[in-house]
Amino acid sequence: MCLIIAVNEKTPPESQFELANDLNPDGIGMAWIAKNGMVQWYKGLGIADVKKMAPYTPLPYVVHFRIATSGGINRELCHPFPISRNVTISTDGQAKRVMFHNGIWFDWREMLIKGLIATGRSLPQGPWSDTRAMAFLAYHYGDKILELLEEKIVVLSKEGSQFYGSGWTTRDGCVYSNPALFMPVSYYQSQYTGAYQNYQHWTEAQTGGDLSRSRASYALGSCEDGWEEDLLNDALRRGSKEVSKTVDTTWFKGKQYKFGELE
Repeated sequence: MCLIIAVNEKTPPESQFELANDLNPDGIGMAWIAKNGMVQWYKGLGIADVKKMAPYTPLPYVVHFRIATSGGINRELCHPFPISRNVTISTDGQAKRVMFHNGIWFDWREMLIKGLIATGRSLPQGPWSDTRAMAFLAYHYGDKILELLEEKIVVLSKEGSQFYGSGWTTRDGCVYSNPALFMPVSYYQSQYTGAYQNYQHWTEAQTGGDLSRSRASYALGSCEDGWEEDLLNDALRRGSKEVSKTVDTTWFKGKQYKFGELE
């Protein structure tokens, strides 16, 4: 699923960061505009790092909570990635622009190969993922290419945050790439328990019983909206019983509910 939080006006409470990390446990990255006008980033962070850094990080800043898909669990593949010639995988640094992504871009290998052939470039060293490939292509072909991908992307520069894709959620001065933090537990349970059980049986047959890092692509066809795909992906991966944290008042499709009302 992953989650991007673009913090524009006020840092969210620690409980939001904790829940975001519970749902997306494979590494955190942060970036902000430094005094010299460059974008400073750190990634491969843990939740304790974020809770310590966030109150002192200048606004605006962007934080990304990762679930590993392309490239597996790897600190170097946490977001962001600099939009630069070699798209360094350093876990800290400065750049004019950096990129965060929420989603899975399935065609990235094919498009990266085509980009390398067209530019005559050799493949920069290190592990690769769909988001690193996006940053590489954006550097060589311009940010306009990001509009064609139909993916949720944030590019942070000294001018601020540029958002791509649809389905963003704005709440209390922050922009979220999906509304997972605001969904009541009952929504996961009522909507996804049956789908999870069906998926579990299917995955056991496919993997010989190894469910530890399985993905939920089998059941995504039943979703109506793009952000529901993200929610289902996470609920199926973890099982609704593990999604145990929420807030007393939450939101679903634009309507406010008290905890437990949505069945």
